Amino acid sequence: MSSLKVIIAVGIGAAAGAAVAMAYTPHTGEKMRKKVKHNANKLMGRGQAAVDHLGDQVQELSKHVNRAAVIESVQDAADWTKNKVAHAV
Repeated sequence: MSSLKVIIAVGIGAAAGAAVAMAYTPHTGEKMRKKVKHNANKLMGRGQAAVDHLGDQVQELSKHVNRAAVIESVQDAADWTKNKVAHAV
């Protein structure tokens, strides 16, 4: 499995796990909103780290393949991942 697929799968799994955990958490009101905000920020940070890591890999791969095609594919994957993360939270 490619690194991109692994990163995407981890991101989706983390988002799904966070959503399920929050759905069954016995917190109410302001405490729950703070927890949701904290978890969303944490997840976005992880997503950004994954995108940054992916960017590093793309730079390395661009030495061996058509740079324009790789950048377009990574941008599409990053946009897709950000969209999924945004809709999961």
